[in-house]
Amino acid sequence: MSRPVYRRGGPYAARTRQLLRLAVHPELDSSQDRYTLALIQSIREKLTERELQCLTGYYVQRLPLAELGPRLGINPSTVSRNIHRGQNKLDELVRLAIQISPIRFDQPA
Repeated sequence: MSRPVYRRGGPYAARTRQLLRLAVHPELDSSQDRYTLALIQSIREKLTERELQCLTGYYVQRLPLAELGPRLGINPSTVSRNIHRGQNKLDELVRLAIQISPIRFDQPA
């Protein structure tokens, strides 16, 4: 199994992986500061279930599109579209969070 090559780079992938892990594990909410928790809750509200599944499979599980599509029962091109839409929404939320809170990331969105 090959690993995906992240077109937006390693730091972007690491930040995205961290945010998605928090978004899909609500049991970790109590250990977050209020700004991070607000960002995570916004991610849960803004992303569709399918976008979250595709992004999590791609960034957290590190599955290539050709393998992720059949696992989700959809075409790999549909996975790609969902990842792109989800990335755009996630980037928008991170940009907003950086503007209104003390949250800081190594690499801007």
